[in-house]
Amino acid sequence: MSENLKRRLPVAAAISVLAALTGFIVVSQAHRRVSFDSGETRRTVDAAVSELQAMRPSSLDDPPFREALEKLRRARYVAGVWLIRSDGQITFSNARFADRGRVEEWATEETHRVLSEMPEGFLTPQQRMALLAASAIQSEGEHNDVFRQMVRPLRDGDDVELGFVGVSYDANPTLEGFPGFGYAVAVLVIPIGLMVYWLALVGWVFLDAKVRGERAWVWAMFVLLGNLVALFAYLLARQPRPRYREGTVPNSSTKQK
Repeated sequence: MSENLKRRLPVAAAISVLAALTGFIVVSQAHRRVSFDSGETRRTVDAAVSELQAMRPSSLDDPPFREALEKLRRARYVAGVWLIRSDGQITFSNARFADRGRVEEWATEETHRVLSEMPEGFLTPQQRMALLAASAIQSEGEHNDVFRQMVRPLRDGDDVELGFVGVSYDANPTLEGFPGFGYAVAVLVIPIGLMVYWLALVGWVFLDAKVRGERAWVWAMFVLLGNLVALFAYLLARQPRPRYREGTVPNSSTKQK
């Protein structure tokens, strides 16, 4: 029984790692597909944001304006919405992280460094704040590879700037729907395949070491932690397999004489 299992474990390891590799290729291709910016989502989101800009509210707390902001949050392809006052204070956000405080606190170090290198007066206060707002929105997103961001100014009826609206949205229309059954299977196959591959190596070393009279549990734990490097070390260090006289039954405790 142990010998049959020992012969099958390398095959199981090879099949599992190939399955995991195939799953990784499928997921990578799907990821490239959804991260490709076709321009379609940008046009749709830009039109929705333009409707909000056209309202020209008396303040950012204007009830009809807030209702329109909620409508924008539910608009097609929109992933997140930020409402930022002209002084940089975030007054609304449905993001998980950058949902309070000031945009200066959330902007990336790189953005602060770039701004510090610019000569004084090179940007207007409004331009500087818009850049910080864009950086803050971008720094929040852990999926910036599949999301895009935009920041647009908001003005009242007298053309006085009230602040900014920021939006993160899907880069590709395919991100909006379910990626497909094949993608879901591939996502599951990757960790399962790697786990089976890893444990198959451990099982093979344990059985092989047991037959050779080695410290099977020690070598198995070593391979569990070190994987291929530990496996190569075991193959170099293991003792020759004991030979048995005809008619005797092998025993794991038998040493070669």
